[in-house]
Amino acid sequence: MKLILPRKEHLTALKYEYIDSTIDQYYRPVQGHLMRKRLTQAMALIPNVKVDRILDVGYGGGQFIPTLAQISKEPIYGIDTLPQPERVAKILKQEGYATDLIEGSVFKMPYKDNYFDGLVCISVMEHFEGDELWKATQEMLRVLKPGGWLVIGSPVKNPMTDFIIDHFLGFKPDDIHPSGHKQIIAGIEKITPIDKLTHFFWWMPLDWSLYFCARIIKTNK
Repeated sequence: MKLILPRKEHLTALKYEYIDSTIDQYYRPVQGHLMRKRLTQAMALIPNVKVDRILDVGYGGGQFIPTLAQISKEPIYGIDTLPQPERVAKILKQEGYATDLIEGSVFKMPYKDNYFDGLVCISVMEHFEGDELWKATQEMLRVLKPGGWLVIGSPVKNPMTDFIIDHFLGFKPDDIHPSGHKQIIAGIEKITPIDKLTHFFWWMPLDWSLYFCARIIKTNK
């Protein structure tokens, strides 16, 4: 499996909150390295084995979908609060990728129990706080098959990442990220153990790194 991004010339403005600005970061020299690193870090935790169905929770502009399509037999499913998901589907269709994207909430997803073989949730959990963290984890596990994998990735909260988000990405960290890595990890572990946790940069302590990814394997029915 290799990282594949939609071609920049196929992108169209989605006109939703800060999504367009975030998408643009992937194609810039410095910011793009950090944005793409989030995805390659998550990829390292995803088994390189073809499965039936994968769900991208918080798919945004669909940047991760071409990569996930390499290991999915069916079109990639996606759920996001982003309205008009057909805009993202159209971009991906130009790239040759079939999708099943819907507008909806991670707290109440319209999928059957034990429906997906794998889920990814990249840069979503930091937007939640308090009980929302474990409730989102619980709902994602509900739609995941026993033995399936869930990979969650979020920024680490520290002065360095606050500076990057503020000065390079142009957002106020506390406004858009009410939860840091400690709260997110605690919320996940309230529901399920973490199978593997990685962070970037790997040679730094977690609390001073930039981004972390956690893999959960569903063991119960």
